[in-house]
Amino acid sequence: MDSSSEPTGKYSITMPRDIAEAAKARSGPSGLSAYVAAAAARQIERDNLSELISVAEAEHGPVSDEET
Repeated sequence: MDSSSEPTGKYSITMPRDIAEAAKARSGPSGLSAYVAAAAARQIERDNLSELISVAEAEHGPVSDEET
């Protein structure tokens, strides 16, 4: 999902200082806001995938070791 064309909003978040400083150091020219937005987008994708897996397992049962 390319969020560069999406409208933005300003939010205040709280996070551990060491994580914030590490993110700021790694954010590069795009800046901390873009870095945090990308991290949140990845987490949302993972959450959506986990929900999809849960629904599939509820319907079909878990994947066995032999099937992986």
